[in-house]
Amino acid sequence: MFKGFGDFTTVSTSVEGMFDPEGNAQKLKLRALTRTYIQKYQGTPKKVLFEADSGDFAYWFTYNPEINKPSVLYYHEQEFYPNGFKITALIDESTPVKVHTQIIQKNYLEVILDSK
Repeated sequence: MFKGFGDFTTVSTSVEGMFDPEGNAQKLKLRALTRTYIQKYQGTPKKVLFEADSGDFAYWFTYNPEINKPSVLYYHEQEFYPNGFKITALIDESTPVKVHTQIIQKNYLEVILDSK
């Protein structure tokens, strides 16, 4: 189903399928499908930016201290962050706030803001 013939996402040749004629995943499509995103917010989402070339990711949300569950970030370590990454959190776009992180499973990270 993901090859150029019978591909449910297109009617074109293998160029539009997920795999090339040799059966290898097409890099641009793989990167689009594995992009970083927030799965759960510790508040109300406002804006998300992702730069596929660099893997740079930013998100804005209104923090809700009443939510006692963390935000959950999906990231594809192998594709975008083989050398690791850095997380920075700001309040009012200028004041740094302490962030606690914990890997909950491969490519999923809990992000908890220290509201104190």
